[in-house]
Amino acid sequence: MHDAGLFRDERVELLDGEIIAMGTNNPPHASTVGKISMLLIPMLAPRYSMRVQLPVRLDPYSQPQPDFAICTHDPDDYLSGHPTPEQILLLIEVSDASLAFDRKRKRVVAYARAGIAEHWIVNVPDRIVEVSQRPDRAASRYRVSRRARSGELLTLPGGSTVRVNDLVPRR
Repeated sequence: MHDAGLFRDERVELLDGEIIAMGTNNPPHASTVGKISMLLIPMLAPRYSMRVQLPVRLDPYSQPQPDFAICTHDPDDYLSGHPTPEQILLLIEVSDASLAFDRKRKRVVAYARAGIAEHWIVNVPDRIVEVSQRPDRAASRYRVSRRARSGELLTLPGGSTVRVNDLVPRR
């Protein structure tokens, strides 16, 4: 349908065969995505492929567009196909207005069930990062979840660390 031009001017993603309209990038969301891009891309490139607001392929019926996907390095930058769960090391969603959707439908139903190794929600209103690790695919949940707060360090693929304060917006 996308190739036929049906969603040419709309922001949509595919989850479990359902076409989901994506909200607009309000200023706090857009600012946070820009801030994180400027921080992470220099830290992780060229060892990893860094995808910003681009599709990943969880299964034939799900192609969400997380704000960040840190993937195994692909010299062709995934020209032949979107990254799959085995290639995705960390997904990051910046969440403001979509917090409930990102916590339930995306984190639990989509990402845990697909076996995404690690998922972060940069919770803009609360200025924390919700970290989910060790997916239990059969139960569609993560075995380890925690809330990282101001001053804490988070470990990125490859062992680099980043402070929560550097990921969340200033007050």
